[in-house]
Amino acid sequence: MSVIFRFFPTIAEEYRNINYAMKMRGINFSNHFFKMIEYRMIPLIISVVQIGNDLSFTAMTRGIDSPFKRTNVCVVKFKLLDILLIIIMAILWIIYFKEKLFND
Repeated sequence: MSVIFRFFPTIAEEYRNINYAMKMRGINFSNHFFKMIEYRMIPLIISVVQIGNDLSFTAMTRGIDSPFKRTNVCVVKFKLLDILLIIIMAILWIIYFKEKLFND
């Protein structure tokens, strides 16, 4: 349900982009209702369908529709080596910026 509600602002943004593109090109069909539908609604429908396909592909890739419980290949957490590397990198950054700022 949340994906559906998040999709409405996307439709509005696409409609604004189509209107902006038409104004930039000087296209105006305010007197012709059917041409307005053709030049505004058809690109909107095509764009919305493409966005919907992209969302469904990403959902399938992430395994959202899988009936099985999600698992991880390995346990991810900080270990001593990670902390040491972060400290070493922080020291190296401090030395680099100190040399860069005060020696120029």
